[in-house]
Amino acid sequence: MLEERPCPGRIYCAVPSHGNRAPALRQALAVLIVAGARDIYLLQIEETFDVTLSDHETPIRTIAGGLAMIGLAQALRLLLEINRRP
Repeated sequence: MLEERPCPGRIYCAVPSHGNRAPALRQALAVLIVAGARDIYLLQIEETFDVTLSDHETPIRTIAGGLAMIGLAQALRLLLEINRRP
């Protein structure tokens, strides 16, 4: 949802209204990273079978996905800031 507010040099400019979505996004990304770290921990303490390097692929991919989404969110915020300037 966009809210209008006075901007210097313009009558109104539209800025995104984050509301409660920003904390939810942070929480979702934190959950991805913590879930991946938990999976790696569980693989480290596993004693019932031999843990191979390929068993670490899924948790590492989960952590990398969370970090990639953080980077993408930062890039989109920067793009929004660049395009907002006159």
